[in-house]
Amino acid sequence: MPEQRIRVGADRFRIPDLCVVLGSEPAEQILTAPPSLCIEILTASDRRSRVQERIEDFLNFGVSCVWPIDPQSRRAWISTPGSQTEVTDGILQAGHLTVPLGDLFA
Repeated sequence: MPEQRIRVGADRFRIPDLCVVLGSEPAEQILTAPPSLCIEILTASDRRSRVQERIEDFLNFGVSCVWPIDPQSRRAWISTPGSQTEVTDGILQAGHLTVPLGDLFA
């Protein structure tokens, strides 16, 4: 789901570039249950601290995995509660979902 508004707190909302919801498409316009995956496409103007704040908001809300992807450097990371690792094997993974990083930049 592209640019889906998510309520991550009582008065806090986030809009990831993409999110993945397992099962049927939610009927609500603003998600109040965590999606399985949020994807953040980084831009040149993104500051690391603000990106990290968005990632932490998603993870604290219950999103199990966040993929920050930098198309300029062709790098990506897998963020889970308590861990953030750069993708070095060329495969983005979230549960059973795997995406070859090269396919995103093809």
